Amino acid sequence: LPVTLTIDDVDISGYTNLLLKVYLAEDDDGTNQDWDAVDYVHIGYDIDNIGSFTPLLWIENSGSTFNTAPFLDTDFDGVGDGAEITDTFTQFTVSIPSTGSFLDIQIEFDLSDGDEDIAIDNIELFGDGPVPVNLSTFYAVYAGGTPTLYWSTQTEENNDYWNVYRG
Repeated sequence: LPVTLTIDDVDISGYTNLLLKVYLAEDDDGTNQDWDAVDYVHIGYDIDNIGSFTPLLWIENSGSTFNTAPFLDTDFDGVGDGAEITDTFTQFTVSIPSTGSFLDIQIEFDLSDGDEDIAIDNIELFGDGPVPVNLSTFYAVYAGGTPTLYWSTQTEENNDYWNVYRG
């Protein structure tokens, strides 16, 4: 730990007002939430491959040592102080305040015990520009194992999506 998932080199040339939308959920163990102070999930971004990720959406516990719920960390100080991540998928939207040619999104996971978990679904990128962002032009790099990544089309909901799982 930590383990990272990187969505690399999304072409954002000519786009402004970028938004990242993602659904998040977390399941307790049936009696209580289990995130400890050392546990986190951090989502960051890098414009034009400068090699440094800027915080975008962080998830932390409330600052207690053991077994609390995960919350958004709105000021990126390591303490969850925003909306609670519950067992119901909820969409969160964050603005990416700059633009360039290429965007990398990195999701870093450090969930050190057996009961901490996070569910992430439907990662979307929106922006004002000449054409919709083409999600078929990026790939993911998963550090800490060999990933399997493939593009799927025409689901029951008639949507395209990425599937990423550890092989």
